Amino acid sequence: MKILLFLALVVCSLQAKAQTSKEQIPLAYPVQQLLGIEYEIKDVPQPDSDRLLLIPYVELTAQRAREVDVEIFDPASNYTIVLYSDVKCQQNKH
Repeated sequence: MKILLFLALVVCSLQAKAQTSKEQIPLAYPVQQLLGIEYEIKDVPQPDSDRLLLIPYVELTAQRAREVDVEIFDPASNYTIVLYSDVKCQQNKH
């Protein structure tokens, strides 16, 4: 009987932790928060937030270079994105 009570307590505890973890996962990649730190939208001082959400940012970051900025046209958002170099990203974060 004690074992069943212990198992029920463990299961309840695990479910509570799983629910808390789900609540902490962001629904979208924080693309807007990285603007000006890891990338910029070329020639657009105030880009539209809805269009920013269309950018496949995770896929684009694979094209980031170590020491030079890279320009990429994104047809989904119709923006030219300047991916800052790894070096520049580190400087911007400090």
